[in-house]
Amino acid sequence: MEKGKRGKSRSKKITLPYSAKLNEEYLSSDFKTEFKGAFVKKEPLKHENGSTLHNDPFQCAVVPSFLQDTQILDGLKEELLDQIFFDKNNDLYKFQQSDDLKTISTPHVKAIRKFFCDDVAKWLREVTGIPLSQQVDLTCSRYDYTDTLLCHDDELDTRRIAFILYLVPPWKEADGGSLDLFDVDEHGQPRNIVKSIFPSFNSFAWFEVTEVSHHQVSEVLSQDKTRLSVNGWFHAPPVPRADRYVEPQLPLISPCDIEVMYEWINPVYLEADVQGRIQEKFENDSEIELQGFLQEEKYHELLEALLNEELNWNKNGVPNKRFVNCLRLEDPAADNVPAVIRECQQLFRSEAMFLTLSNLTGLSFHPLAVTHSDSDGSDSESEEATKAKDDAASDSGSDKGIKRKRRKLSASADGKKTNASNAKDEPAAVKAKCRYEVRKWEQGCYTLMHDTDLQGQEYALDVMLFCGCKGWKPEYGGSVSYIAKGEDEELLTVSPAENSLALVYRDKETLRFVKHINHQIIKLPQASFFDVSFVYYE
Repeated sequence: MEKGKRGKSRSKKITLPYSAKLNEEYLSSDFKTEFKGAFVKKEPLKHENGSTLHNDPFQCAVVPSFLQDTQILDGLKEELLDQIFFDKNNDLYKFQQSDDLKTISTPHVKAIRKFFCDDVAKWLREVTGIPLSQQVDLTCSRYDYTDTLLCHDDELDTRRIAFILYLVPPWKEADGGSLDLFDVDEHGQPRNIVKSIFPSFNSFAWFEVTEVSHHQVSEVLSQDKTRLSVNGWFHAPPVPRADRYVEPQLPLISPCDIEVMYEWINPVYLEADVQGRIQEKFENDSEIELQGFLQEEKYHELLEALLNEELNWNKNGVPNKRFVNCLRLEDPAADNVPAVIRECQQLFRSEAMFLTLSNLTGLSFHPLAVTHSDSDGSDSESEEATKAKDDAASDSGSDKGIKRKRRKLSASADGKKTNASNAKDEPAAVKAKCRYEVRKWEQGCYTLMHDTDLQGQEYALDVMLFCGCKGWKPEYGGSVSYIAKGEDEELLTVSPAENSLALVYRDKETLRFVKHINHQIIKLPQASFFDVSFVYYE
């Protein structure tokens, strides 16, 4: 992690009270009894003192004017903004966070930590009946323009109550930064945002951490306000959790026989010597970008079709896994999809493309591709290749990409060169398969890494054709990031580029995600871009 540079406050220091007290209205026996009754029965409550207990989509309380005296919060803000914040940036979030407040010894921070560990913990035990332990996690988070925390459920070991104490300036819905609560489908997966809670100074929001407590912090849209809060978790003995649902994968499809290769692909990439040079680089780096991949006329015809406002894009949204617009050509509702989009899909699943990808990468997607060791007639190639793949998992990444070992394959561009056995007999059937998506990326779209991603458990070649992203910049989001399991540092970042084909080979230990696309993408002419995304398996 890098130290943030935005956290320093240059305001004049102020001296204020060093003790925090809970608003007396919330300490009365009548209120605590009424609140606990509603909480235990899972009933909504709107109290005359302004506090609210929501029960849809799950129980979440909002308690305004939580502290009796807000002067301590002014001093707390002053001290917190004088701390060093650390950038938190991965597939799930982008914001800044302080160290745990127990490591900070300034007066107001110490007072607020004591307040949460003693007074608030005791109060929550009384109004929920949950046997909270003495463990309290407490940090300060700041969200600035385009910062966000995407959908998750907070489930981790002994976390039982999540909370947020807001320290924000006057806040409007147009500023973003809401706490969004999701309902769930029949499989317990998050589905739609049912309720949005916006920040308010000295407001305390909290909820019990459960299997269905899916929530997010929506993107901050204000360019001059900071969403500052003290937040964390109260802990308690863990409770049993159900196994997570494993959703079905996209169907595997076999190659088709269609002869449109020379109408679509830039002829440079079909030349044998060019393919040889590309393969050599790919075998060293496991990734390559082929600019100007499609012929200009075909590319512009495809882009115009993708921009057609009458296309029926489907929201592929399991929010704790992905949120993106997809065009499924097999869907009966997709009968109005222009022929050029269908032809592009057929191009990438054609036998000719499987062979071309073998020639470009050295991977074995087609029987006409030839290994350098074919001359010995050995039957052990498959075992050796499998061993090489497994050995590759231990290779480390480099600044140039993901380093992986693989067998070297070579074939001519038109597939006329064959190995000895295939020259005598009929060519073997193509056993390789692929999956595909045609996707539209706009503000709010992303994909996340997750434990139930079955596609990440196989060796695969990712093939991504980017369209309509002229003028794209990294700060907009939308880059494809690759990381090794259990690591934070990115091995490779693939950036959208106009009419560019990205090829990336990943092993079982490599994960990928598409970075959240933020509000800045409105600077693009159409505030969106597209990709035709295929995954090939040998």
